[in-house]
Amino acid sequence: MIKEVPSISLLKLCKASLKGLYKEACLSPICFNKLKSLKLKLGVDEDCMQVMIRLLKYSPNLEVLKLWCDEVRHFICEVM
Repeated sequence: MIKEVPSISLLKLCKASLKGLYKEACLSPICFNKLKSLKLKLGVDEDCMQVMIRLLKYSPNLEVLKLWCDEVRHFICEVM
């Protein structure tokens, strides 16, 4: 479903969304050319890390990245 909206500029994804996106992204890359801000609530497992890597790789205009880890319950980092 997320492939239907590649022109979004702000994207917030929770851990459950990342798991679903991982399965889609493995089939074909999702390119977000207009994505400027990305907020991820992720886990520290292989699937979440792979989705994050793919999102960063295919978001060439990303300006803001916010990461939150539910497993350690704290804010990880913010990159602008």
